[in-house]
Amino acid sequence: MSFIEKSYIKNILRSRPAQYRDQINKKEYLLVDRQEFGSNTAKASLKLNRYYEKLDLNHYPQIDKFYKFLSRFIKVKQNKILITEGCTGGIKQIIEGYTKQGQNIIVAYPTFILYSVFTKVNNINLKKVEYDKEFKLNANSYLDKIDKKTSIIFLTNPGAPNDFVLPIKEIEKICITCKKKNIIVALDDAYYPYYNLNLIPLIKRYNNFIVLRTFSKYYGLASLRVGYIAASEKRIEYLSKFRGGYEINSPTIDITQNIIKNKKFFSKKYGDMKKAKVFAMSELKKIILR
Repeated sequence: MSFIEKSYIKNILRSRPAQYRDQINKKEYLLVDRQEFGSNTAKASLKLNRYYEKLDLNHYPQIDKFYKFLSRFIKVKQNKILITEGCTGGIKQIIEGYTKQGQNIIVAYPTFILYSVFTKVNNINLKKVEYDKEFKLNANSYLDKIDKKTSIIFLTNPGAPNDFVLPIKEIEKICITCKKKNIIVALDDAYYPYYNLNLIPLIKRYNNFIVLRTFSKYYGLASLRVGYIAASEKRIEYLSKFRGGYEINSPTIDITQNIIKNKKFFSKKYGDMKKAKVFAMSELKKIILR
């Protein structure tokens, strides 16, 4: 029993309301179509009020521009991207979209705790792939766990809490086998680009392959809760129907874009992280050698 798209979901049409408003100057119009706060004249200090106006907080977020920005940034077409609440939101949507009661998902263990939580919430089973004595895995480690009730295999690259990276040939072997069995392969890519292996191009080759990424780890924006899914146009169209009213809010859009654009800020932050790693490793070695 492989994954099955919910037929009633496929018939639902999702659209983004009031997209026309991105094309007009909001300062020159009173927009009453969505019952928003009428003006930016809230009682506040001058400094706070200017910040309020800059972020356009009295209007619901118009996120098409962020999709365009993200598309250029990761070099993937907009119709192959879905913004999510970090990787967590992507995992949740994929499980909701491609499983039903009694099925199972496969994931390496130990791993992110919410895999266990989401399986319980959706009344499905979690099949654990144990690391070997050297804390490594291969394609067969996952494929040997497949049964008739498997709907999704979640891969984590690199693994957590270890740093094992599954080679691309092994990932493709999993994708090929799972494609024949109509099983989704989802890559939890939370720690990209700490390792130099961009697997998004595989979505063109395997329509059952989905990549989940976040700005929480490498970019240090964990509090913003912003990530994205990259997959085939068909997968994105289907999974987008499980999103909330808005994938992201206006302040998050503003902060995320500015951080990504500010290369000097990020290079310094990344330099600090590398220093912290060197310090942590040296202190651990002292403890081990005692």
